[in-house]
Amino acid sequence: MAVVYSGPGLPDSISAFPQIVTEARLIRDSIVTILNTRLGQRLFQPDFGSRLHDLVFEPNDQGVLIMIEEDVINAISKWEPRVQLMGIRVQPDENRVIVNLSMNIRRLNIPFNLPLEITRNRSPEV
Repeated sequence: MAVVYSGPGLPDSISAFPQIVTEARLIRDSIVTILNTRLGQRLFQPDFGSRLHDLVFEPNDQGVLIMIEEDVINAISKWEPRVQLMGIRVQPDENRVIVNLSMNIRRLNIPFNLPLEITRNRSPEV
């Protein structure tokens, strides 16, 4: 029987305090943190994070969507070893980009989907 880990997660909109959450939620919070962090923002780890904040202000053309897809793949592959990325779909909209991630939690061999909405005025939302 596999051990299911739990730990403190990020505060949510219901409570301002971290809650004890399961491994899937911890991984989700980690991915959101990675994608919300600008490259160069974290001290002593200048290559931690992604370029989503820069790319979302570019024109919503096919080239930028491919760059967003590559950036998300690279950031998750580099900084979140607990998941195997199975697929990614990037959908443009007028003032936002929707990124749908399909992953597998390696240790538990559980499929995991994460939809993210990246808008021009806010951080990625789950």
